Amino acid sequence: MDQIRKLNNNKRQKLSVKTRKFEDLSNAIVYEIFEYLYFHESFHSFYDLNQRFQHLFIHSNYPIQINISSISKSLFQRYLINIIIPQCHRIKSFSLSNPLISDIYPQVGNCTQLQSIILDQVQSSSIESILDSLYSLPKLTSLTIKTIDKVKKQKDIYLKVFRLPFLRYCELSIETSRILYLLPVATNQLSSIEYLTIKNSVSLAQLYNLLSYVPRIRHLSFKNLYKGRYTPQRLQSIHFDNLTSVSLKFQYFDFDVFELLIQDFFQHVQILCFSARDSSMQDEYLDTNCWEELITNHLPNLRIFDFQYECAADKYNTDTQQHEVLVNQFNSSFWTKRQCFLQHRYYHKYYDRVVFYSINSHKQKYHLLTDPLTETNVDFINHLEIEKISSRKELISYFPNVTQLTLSETFHLPRNFISDNFHKIIPLKQLTKLNLHCLRFSFERIIDLLSLTSNVQILEFDSLLFNRKTSLSIEQSEMFQFVSKTNRIKQLTIKKEISFDKIKLCVHLFSRLESLTINLYEKDLKSIVRFILLESNKHIRHLSSLYILKQEKRFLEKVKKLIDSEELLRDYQIKLINKKVYLWW
Repeated sequence: MDQIRKLNNNKRQKLSVKTRKFEDLSNAIVYEIFEYLYFHESFHSFYDLNQRFQHLFIHSNYPIQINISSISKSLFQRYLINIIIPQCHRIKSFSLSNPLISDIYPQVGNCTQLQSIILDQVQSSSIESILDSLYSLPKLTSLTIKTIDKVKKQKDIYLKVFRLPFLRYCELSIETSRILYLLPVATNQLSSIEYLTIKNSVSLAQLYNLLSYVPRIRHLSFKNLYKGRYTPQRLQSIHFDNLTSVSLKFQYFDFDVFELLIQDFFQHVQILCFSARDSSMQDEYLDTNCWEELITNHLPNLRIFDFQYECAADKYNTDTQQHEVLVNQFNSSFWTKRQCFLQHRYYHKYYDRVVFYSINSHKQKYHLLTDPLTETNVDFINHLEIEKISSRKELISYFPNVTQLTLSETFHLPRNFISDNFHKIIPLKQLTKLNLHCLRFSFERIIDLLSLTSNVQILEFDSLLFNRKTSLSIEQSEMFQFVSKTNRIKQLTIKKEISFDKIKLCVHLFSRLESLTINLYEKDLKSIVRFILLESNKHIRHLSSLYILKQEKRFLEKVKKLIDSEELLRDYQIKLINKKVYLWW
């Protein structure tokens, strides 16, 4: 309902001053309000209001956008029976991120108006049948798939994706344990895809073969390229004249191999985002002459060049002057014309690393912030990770568009920094996701931070630490009571084993929880699961998913036995998927 408040002034003016009840609004106004809500939220809130509203849902011609992440099993069944099945011809887009919602998959092939489908956390065993059902859809142009477990037949999935006749945008994250057979080079089967992003690992030979299927490609992104053991089969007859934007992330890639890749495919590229990671420094990646020769001869249309190269700081471990010499080579007009301004930094997350990177990156969305806090180009960054903050007063950059904040393992917060200075780095009210991986961040400080970040919906932390206080004294504090009433956290993840007292504290703090992921000791399994399920009928009524970070089958069996013997749930599903016990009710 909070989204209704976002109606702009023009739409507010349409409301008659005589209108006193929601039911009195015109159909047109009601449909405009529905546009600001997920369709299943509108259905849940208004379908049973009266017959008129049921008629609005069932007999409307308005397109339906299905977006389901957290939803109870009973509500989903009602939604499936009353809306999805009978109104499938109106469905324009699907977005699903619950691995246990499989009842919906057989209906996808009936959605003749479907234009976009996003399957997040889908089980690999369902992928091929889903892709088969998509083949006959005449308007499907956008496909995103991220599996929750490793696929067995990655090659077959690629082939089925490339068979989809009208696809223009495709994003895949379909990791596999091992590649037994490479995708064959395309002969007659050519895809209509123009925007392709692959986030799973791809070998160089696999990349060559994949590109043979997408001659119309305009934008290409590979997030994890590696050399692999197979020799690539070079494609002499394919020219990618429309390919103007490329983003590549490498692992342990020789410069001459990268150079060959540029020569074979990227002659017309205008925007190149390059990121490489090595165990030790390769001089060619930091040799301005090598880059200038490559760009002049094989990238004549290049306008924007984003660069990041990371390696162990062994070769020049203490020679920062040598680093400055390398960086200064990239300050000529050749580089400024291509909007590339190089910098470097050290970080010490697990071992000494040095990173060379372009500071005016083209729409860079993620940034690792190290001490001192001095950065220049911050406008496009929406995910900020902070490794270290000094207590010294130094120039602090402000990141105006950050919505996700990560505090890394080495992060240590100076005293009073949360209340006095954090707002000088990021707009705290704007944050929607918090990842707290720091080892010395007490639960009291988490509460302090949450008091200033009331719009956070996703919270993840490694463990709960108490700072010389008992759980009872924490819960009775004014700050705890304030945060319990104001926070909007819907998804909570606690990675390390948690005790009963601590999970009890979390449940009392986060009453709006819809999804909870925890780790626990076997001795606490029954008490914690029993408490959570009982509280789901009282304090955390929105909760419908519990994920336990244990891969042993006996955990699943114990949870199932507990639920059945004590009748804690009536209708539920439980599965062991990718080292987690998934429970949905």
